[in-house]
Amino acid sequence: LPNIQHASFWSPTAFPWLEEVQARYTDIRDELDDYLKLTGTGPFATQPASARLESAPQQWNSLVLTSKQGQLCSQHFPITCGAVGFDRRPALQKTNFEWPADTPRGYRRMAPPGLQVHIYQLMPGGRVLPHRGVFCRLVAALGLRIPATGAPLTVGGETRFFREGEFIVFDDSTEHDVVNPSTNESRYVLTIMMLHPQCCLGCN
Repeated sequence: LPNIQHASFWSPTAFPWLEEVQARYTDIRDELDDYLKLTGTGPFATQPASARLESAPQQWNSLVLTSKQGQLCSQHFPITCGAVGFDRRPALQKTNFEWPADTPRGYRRMAPPGLQVHIYQLMPGGRVLPHRGVFCRLVAALGLRIPATGAPLTVGGETRFFREGEFIVFDDSTEHDVVNPSTNESRYVLTIMMLHPQCCLGCN
């Protein structure tokens, strides 16, 4: 996409509001732990729409936390949903989407990027195959429960490892994949899909 900044990884400090979410890490992790005590540590009942990208069935599963999924937010993840602040973050509002100046007409025919918040579960030995997402969307992923083996995320040929209590921010339109090499621990991250700052009214 022309006329837009491209980088495989972005510094989380470029998005000060993520610090507010990260500051609640312990409480967010505790909500996840309570949920797992209630439901068990097996695969979540739902999978992302792109579950076809997993290397084997039921390796990659998710909880969708949005204002439309009120039950999860109100009953199990009120602190998490409150920290994310769906209604007060410009980058999470689809109505703030705009194409950068001089974007070619062919791109403008595309739909705006979907914006969702998930808790993603990657089962032991699981892998999400290399893929690209959509233009004008960045993904901020906060490590909640990371196996001792580490959990590498590779974006545009560059690899970083999730750490509990820290965000990784990457460009969803760049080819990426993730692996959980552990044989007995699942990986859990809170993933916030947000508008690229150059595609967002009111984000700067």
